[in-house]
Amino acid sequence: MFTTRSRKPKREQGPPLSETQRTLVDKKFEILRQASFGFTQDRLLHISQEESMGWTDACTDELRRKIASVAPSHVKIALIDFPKLRCVSLQCLPVPM
Repeated sequence: MFTTRSRKPKREQGPPLSETQRTLVDKKFEILRQASFGFTQDRLLHISQEESMGWTDACTDELRRKIASVAPSHVKIALIDFPKLRCVSLQCLPVPM
């Protein structure tokens, strides 16, 4: 019996984020911070068609890293990118005690 792993197609991986991409990540970070009340409530973040041209997996990874660094310790953060839908889902789950 042979088993194959299904791999999610990755967006193009490339060099570190450009200044434009960093600015976009910072903008989306601030939108989520305010809308999610400090990363405590689930939110869906829209990526406009124009923004999607520069949004890469590296942008999602950077946004995930930024959120994780400031999220409350009692909240587990999941950030899921849906490139075809042009959105990112932020899920805030309570950490079991």
